[in-house]
Amino acid sequence: MAENRDKRRYHLKDKRRTTIQTLFGEVTFERNYYLDREQNRYTFLLDSFLAFDGSQSISHTIKQEERVL
Repeated sequence: MAENRDKRRYHLKDKRRTTIQTLFGEVTFERNYYLDREQNRYTFLLDSFLAFDGSQSISHTIKQEERVL
């Protein structure tokens, strides 16, 4: 994803770690933080791709399981 981005539009500013709870335990990963030059705002492209709002600490799967129980 990072290699295929529009480099004229998205400029890498930082890398940030986040941790979420999954059915398999905690998962920690790094996300690239970009400046979107067209929208003049900062964004995580991975969040958009995964439909992750960045503030959730629990995966969608766990939330769905909680609703069932």
